[in-house]
Amino acid sequence: DSVNYAVLDQATLFYQGKTAFDFNSGFQIGGVETNSPELSDQIDCAMLPKINADDPDYGAETSNIPIVVWQNSEHPEICKAFIKKLYDKDTYMKFLEATPVGMLPSITGISDTPEYQKNETVKKFSNAVDVITKTMDMGTAIGFEKGPSVEAGLLTSQGIIESMFQDIITNGTDVKKAAKTAEDKLNEVFSSIQ
Repeated sequence: DSVNYAVLDQATLFYQGKTAFDFNSGFQIGGVETNSPELSDQIDCAMLPKINADDPDYGAETSNIPIVVWQNSEHPEICKAFIKKLYDKDTYMKFLEATPVGMLPSITGISDTPEYQKNETVKKFSNAVDVITKTMDMGTAIGFEKGPSVEAGLLTSQGIIESMFQDIITNGTDVKKAAKTAEDKLNEVFSSIQ
């Protein structure tokens, strides 16, 4: 049944105690505190599984959201001012505090500040912060392997690749046929930004 589960479906099973672990992020902490607070003192984060205990640690897929000012923007100066405001230290700290450990600092030095370190969730789940930060630093977002890419956001947000694999696995669709269908859908999405 889980072949069609979205991230929230999988997380819900974890909150209900029906699964022992979930491949997720620090956002899971807030989900547990909201949905199953009795589990809050029983959860933590671990490095990704390995075949052998002495295999090297490896990075996870990360999630990056590009912030862009479109060439044809009617008010590029307002867009640029908004982006600049996002990086103002006070604004950025409020952003991080909205979902502690779910949102981790991407600006160098923020994690060393007393303002960041005094957050109760950050203190309680400091191991999770360390594990997630280490894994993120070793990983990359799909399509961002060579730097930011607007197309990569479209690639990962449409579910086209996932649907392709599901079609192959659950329906037995020929791999080349499913790949061609996915390619056509991706090209259609990419044409919207050209």
